[in-house]
Amino acid sequence: MAQFCQECGTRYANELAKYCHNCGKQTSGDNQISNSTTSTPASTSSLNPSRNLPTPNSLNPSQILPTPKSTLSYEEFRKRKQVARTKKIQSAKKAKSNEEVKVQVGVLEADGGKLKRLKGRTLPLVIASSCNADNLLKAAIEKHAKHFKQFDKYADYLLLYHDHSIVQRLPGSSEDFVLSEYKKDLGKPYSKIYFYLCCKIDLERVKDFAETESDDDILMPRGEEKKQTVKLESAINISDDDEERKSFQSPETSCPTCFRMFPFDQIEAHANICADNHIDPIGYVSDDNLEELLNDFPEISTDVSEVENTSPDTKMEKMKDLVTELAKNVQPVKIRISVRRKSVFKDYLETAKKPWFNGRRMLKVTFIGEPAVDDGGPRREFFSEVLQSIERDLFKNGMPSPDMAALGSDKFKITGELMAGSIVQGGPAPCFLSEEAYAYMVEGVSSITTEGWVPQIKDKKLINAIDQIRNCTTNESLQKLLLEENMMDVLQLIHYRGVPSRETLQSVDNILRPIVMYDFSRYLPMLDQLTAGLSSFGVMDAVKENRVIMEALFVAKHSTCFVPTTDQFLDGIDAAFSEDGSNRKDKEVDIHKFFCDFVQDTDALQEQESNGLNTLSELHKFITGCERIPPLGLPKRISVKFKHGCIERCRCRPTASTCDLSITLPVHYHDNYSQFKESMDSALIEGKGFGLL
Repeated sequence: MAQFCQECGTRYANELAKYCHNCGKQTSGDNQISNSTTSTPASTSSLNPSRNLPTPNSLNPSQILPTPKSTLSYEEFRKRKQVARTKKIQSAKKAKSNEEVKVQVGVLEADGGKLKRLKGRTLPLVIASSCNADNLLKAAIEKHAKHFKQFDKYADYLLLYHDHSIVQRLPGSSEDFVLSEYKKDLGKPYSKIYFYLCCKIDLERVKDFAETESDDDILMPRGEEKKQTVKLESAINISDDDEERKSFQSPETSCPTCFRMFPFDQIEAHANICADNHIDPIGYVSDDNLEELLNDFPEISTDVSEVENTSPDTKMEKMKDLVTELAKNVQPVKIRISVRRKSVFKDYLETAKKPWFNGRRMLKVTFIGEPAVDDGGPRREFFSEVLQSIERDLFKNGMPSPDMAALGSDKFKITGELMAGSIVQGGPAPCFLSEEAYAYMVEGVSSITTEGWVPQIKDKKLINAIDQIRNCTTNESLQKLLLEENMMDVLQLIHYRGVPSRETLQSVDNILRPIVMYDFSRYLPMLDQLTAGLSSFGVMDAVKENRVIMEALFVAKHSTCFVPTTDQFLDGIDAAFSEDGSNRKDKEVDIHKFFCDFVQDTDALQEQESNGLNTLSELHKFITGCERIPPLGLPKRISVKFKHGCIERCRCRPTASTCDLSITLPVHYHDNYSQFKESMDSALIEGKGFGLL
């Protein structure tokens, strides 16, 4: 007998149920509704006798399921189901919030005043989606340190978004960064989200970098609207009839300035107006504008004059303080390079282009075939050797050689990086540039003057043209000269746009200036690339801010400031004598006396510029690794040691340690200065390198 709910008419799933599973109404024993299809057990049994099911009335009491002692109401049952469902949803959300996801983390470094992404350094990072900025930064540093040996995990890194802003809060919000919230706001899958590691020093350097102004900003004051192009009209008013008639009668020619076509009888008048209105401002500043600029910056000119009037010793002290401050930009973790003494620059070029090389670190130099541990000496000698190689191969008379192959392989940029590295890492000063090259790197084209550069011109055609223009005494002679064929070739080279027949002696400077700039332009790409390399460690920024003080580091005429003198050398040494009264000390005193005499003799030879003989600079390099005194100075004083116990008639030579900054003198020469001097000369000539004596 099937039972149905009296309230909703739903058939009970269980005949013994106390409540309707659909509406929750309590069942009643009297509301059994007969169904003709199910209430005929006789017919059913007749069709299938084996399936006679017992009726509730025929069941034994032991076969009836026990009913619970306490029954739940429908509201309680519903509430329990809702609580269970809520717990299930919360546990699912919690599991999802702690799931591990994969994001991408790359590395940025400063390059020429902007942040540049390092190729091949982006790694996938698996991390919990609920992580914050600190956890993400820590995990990213550990990941890169594990997979890249050149990555310095002890440096101070920041985590940046794709727009180079620091990952600290969610973009456009004051809420702290959470990876899952950032992903939800960004709308990208985790695998497409990129973060970048950047050294804090690089980020600060880029923020302080002054952006180069555009040409319009240079030629026009800011805020001033660009002047509208002036429409040039002919100075001669001609009626329409006359113009139509003359267009058939007179042949036309183009204006050399605006290239518009005009009849021959009108071109001269038009060209005069056109040339006056089209002024070529390249490298030319009128006296009035120059005076206004100087009046706008009185403090700067006063400071420069004050610095120029200071004593050389004061300038050197200020320069050393600036270099000491720049040395803090060097990362203390060393990076090893292996070079051959015969090709130091070539080997460094190959190493600098490798992906693992980091030029911001302190160099640890190994000379192949020479046993030495770099504690400062090999590094000083490397910078000394490589700068000499650069000066010999890439520069001539203080100007870079116009070598297009070297320019295409970034040799001048790497040269600038080496020059900056030598200054801040205790190497010698790269003082082999000309004054014009240094002035251009600091101030640009405006620093190149006509009178100052004319003596540097080597092109005979340009030299003859300049001499002929200067020798003109009248306007007519100048105009006649400019119309000559040879002079027209020169004017074509400099893209002359004036009218030769209108030039006067007052405009000679405006003609000579483009000739000078045409010759100087050969060096512009090399100098620009060199300047970009010198931006390493913030050197170029310091040079532009302290032009006069830093000039001694680069200009050749100031190289004597770093050449050691006898007084500087002898005042900077300490002798390690034996105990007073001992026989050893007597010999040590004698040999030390010979050594002091040798220093004075070599200094005298250096002043005489004797060729083929040892000088004090070579002795200084033998002991310290560099011929000149480094801008940072030596880390400690030079120590003179003595060697005892040699066999009879021993011919051993003095030895030096560039790391320990010491020289060891055999004492068996204590009674013969000639033999001592011979041994010193032999050591300086044949002892170039480590472990060769």
